[in-house]
Amino acid sequence: MSEWIAVCGEEGDNPIEVETEDDGTLLLETLTAHFPGTTTLKYRSKDTNSFRSVKCASGILKAPSGSWDQAPLYICVNPTKPEVESRKRAAPEPAAAEVAPHKRIQNLYPEYDPTKCSDLIILGLKPTTSAAEIQDFFEKFGDVEMVQTKNSKDKNVAFAFIRFKDKMVERKVLREKHTIDDRECTIRIPDSQQGDKSLRKIYVSYHNQSLKEKEILEHFEKFGDVVEVFIPNPWRHFCFVTFHDGR
Repeated sequence: MSEWIAVCGEEGDNPIEVETEDDGTLLLETLTAHFPGTTTLKYRSKDTNSFRSVKCASGILKAPSGSWDQAPLYICVNPTKPEVESRKRAAPEPAAAEVAPHKRIQNLYPEYDPTKCSDLIILGLKPTTSAAEIQDFFEKFGDVEMVQTKNSKDKNVAFAFIRFKDKMVERKVLREKHTIDDRECTIRIPDSQQGDKSLRKIYVSYHNQSLKEKEILEHFEKFGDVVEVFIPNPWRHFCFVTFHDGR
């Protein structure tokens, strides 16, 4: 029988409740859907108040000592967080009232500028698809500045990077699905170029499974350009909506 456990990204953050599998285990992919970069969970021992780690093997977390009741709250372990936090501490603290939200993102993450075109990643390509074919496909949307194809560890698929000259073209491309060389591909902004994604990503709880990705997208586009709608499979009463910027 499944159960709900409280999880937060960092100690002191507001937690969300995450549902376990029927056998009481928790899938790592369930956690990373909420907290990208997570590798396991930790919790404070009731006896010593020190942190203890939850075992994770093959992407499956098992309840410590056989029960999630060992702690009222579990905290994500993210090995990449210290580097991010150090950049935040080193960055100057501008007055919030004087700086636009997208500028604050840029200050914390110098490599991210929402006004400039990103190097988008195209996933799921055929290994035989050439850079020229990719460029020909996307030039119907607008001018392409760069295309680079890359080999994957999986010999059945490949990926590529592409950059457009116009930001409006980039936004249009991100909102549509693409079939290149008879294969449906995914195109998105790589995580490494998205700055503080948490400022642009929202958690949406809903209870109508008949709602499709397109309907959710159309609803939230009233508030700004949407980069991605993530609905977990199997459906679990929630989704994530990521906007193009934090404004």
